[in-house]
Amino acid sequence: MHPLAQDYLAGCRALGDPTTEAIRALKRHLARRVSTLLRSAAGTDGRGALAREAPAAA
Repeated sequence: MHPLAQDYLAGCRALGDPTTEAIRALKRHLARRVSTLLRSAAGTDGRGALAREAPAAA
């Protein structure tokens, strides 16, 4: 298992979460990270609309 994932699980377990809940939290955490990366790679703002660049200052 990846060292950061092990640290995340250890932190959840230290807070008193059962192992199954800690793994569930890790999956949610990973899903958020992956979806953020995919949205930024696709150039969308998360609502399906294309992200627009701010106008350049004159």
